[in-house]
Amino acid sequence: METIEIKVDKRAEAGKKSSSTLRRGGSIPVVIYGLGKSQKLSVNAYNFRKALSGPGGTNVILKLDLGDGKTLHNAMLKEIQYHPITEALIHADLLEIDMNKAIRVKLPLEFKGDPVGVKLKGGEMRVHMRRMDVECLPSAIPSAIVVDVSSLDLNKIWHVSDVAVPAGITKKDLATAAVVSCMTIKEIKEEVAAVAPVEGAEGAAPAEGAPAAGGKAPAGGGKAAAPAAGGKTAPTAGGKAPAGKAPAGKDAGKK
Repeated sequence: METIEIKVDKRAEAGKKSSSTLRRGGSIPVVIYGLGKSQKLSVNAYNFRKALSGPGGTNVILKLDLGDGKTLHNAMLKEIQYHPITEALIHADLLEIDMNKAIRVKLPLEFKGDPVGVKLKGGEMRVHMRRMDVECLPSAIPSAIVVDVSSLDLNKIWHVSDVAVPAGITKKDLATAAVVSCMTIKEIKEEVAAVAPVEGAEGAAPAEGAPAAGGKAPAGGGKAAAPAAGGKTAPTAGGKAPAGKAPAGKDAGKK
């Protein structure tokens, strides 16, 4: 892994006002965690960004010079923050490391070669994993894990267990996790179609007034029966009129 020495300064003050003052002067606030007590530092923003722009990207070992003439501190980037509009660096967290102890990092996957399933059989390569979780000594961390896909055949999927890594590196992702595959164009289209919603598919809500799937339309063209004169409800089709009170005594049945 690439090693870069960079000058940092200790800072006693914290808070928004102090951080804003640092940024106006071309530096950013930094906090280092790890082996000892956390420390507040500051670093020149330009030099820090340049240190993270090499071949290894953010996977570099930073040798921090505190300017006190003591042994340099080894650290790696833990987290970095950018301004949401200008994308300028505004803050960074570092992790102090022991060069003799393994650490866990995520490394980018670099795919190399043309799959035989693409070149000779008309397939299409699909990448399922872009970064791999690994564990190794800091000095053994590569800038990326190279995956040679030249022998990837049609309708084949390579998993984490199929990816070769350099000696001294242990893969920590699930062994059955998919990394890269080669499929026919037809299979890809079918897979996309299976995910996309289809108009009129089972489970879709029926239009207003339409019968549910498998149901029958209501009688009379789907309209409710009109109420009888006088505001009373008309009898249902084939039914009897609602029972009223029978006339009492001799007047029963007379008009």
